[in-house]
Amino acid sequence: MPRSGANIDMEAVRIFVAVVQCGDFTKAAKKTGLTRSAIGKTIARLEASLGIRLLHRTTRRIMPTSDGEAMHDRFAPILRDIEDAETSMQAGEMVARGTLRLTMPDAYGRVRVLPILQRYLERWPDVSAIVSLTDHILDIVDDGLDVAIRIGAQPIASGIISRTIDTIEGVHCAAPTYLKDRGLPQTPKGLEGHDLLEFSGPRRFLTDLPVQDCSAAQRRVRATYDSAEALKISCLAGLGIAYLPRVLIETELADGRLIAVPLSEGPILADVRVLYPAKRHLAPRVRLFIDQLVDELGRTPI
Repeated sequence: MPRSGANIDMEAVRIFVAVVQCGDFTKAAKKTGLTRSAIGKTIARLEASLGIRLLHRTTRRIMPTSDGEAMHDRFAPILRDIEDAETSMQAGEMVARGTLRLTMPDAYGRVRVLPILQRYLERWPDVSAIVSLTDHILDIVDDGLDVAIRIGAQPIASGIISRTIDTIEGVHCAAPTYLKDRGLPQTPKGLEGHDLLEFSGPRRFLTDLPVQDCSAAQRRVRATYDSAEALKISCLAGLGIAYLPRVLIETELADGRLIAVPLSEGPILADVRVLYPAKRHLAPRVRLFIDQLVDELGRTPI
């Protein structure tokens, strides 16, 4: 780790990041417009000022040390954001470029977000995207993400901004074959004796089943999944009653492959939120993507 109180030369950091990304001094020299000797001296001064070794030097390749990897991972996104902001200011308008890293719930992401992302990438050809479709919650900072889409109420870490961009309705449902054999429950109490399909992941919207009136002894959980898509497939197969976002099963409800089970007096709603790191200067690629999300999903842009 750097010595306490060490002053960091950001130009030297920029050169260090270029060396790590290029893998050797010669390529980094071409990228930065400096000589190989100048780069070597700059890295040496940076290591001396920080009191740590940043690079392993061999005859074939230069590799970052563990401290070097940590420094690269911390500063590379910052430098990328600065470059994006400078380019946009020079152009006189906001221009998106670079790599957009985002995560979203698997099924909801494919239905609602990926079409928007496709239109965004068509609009901004200089942007590439790295997308994680998962029902597991990733750490925005530790995983180096620009944007995260999440469903339902969850704790928000310090330094993260959260904005509501959509609202979805939850539906208890089952296949006709299941209901023909087991009957249609009308209240949570009526679930006693029924087979339940549940969601094991951290997204509370999918686990917040109003079945607490049904005693634990009478609740029969037939299967538990960490994937909303798997939950839907099992429900379609007639294994039991599930609770799913309506946006994921609209087609199946319309064509009769699933039937809504009326366990509540009114619709059960959950907010969908976009999360991103709090920064004084948000990179154009991030701001423009969030603006497009908000615009197409009907909320006020940031």
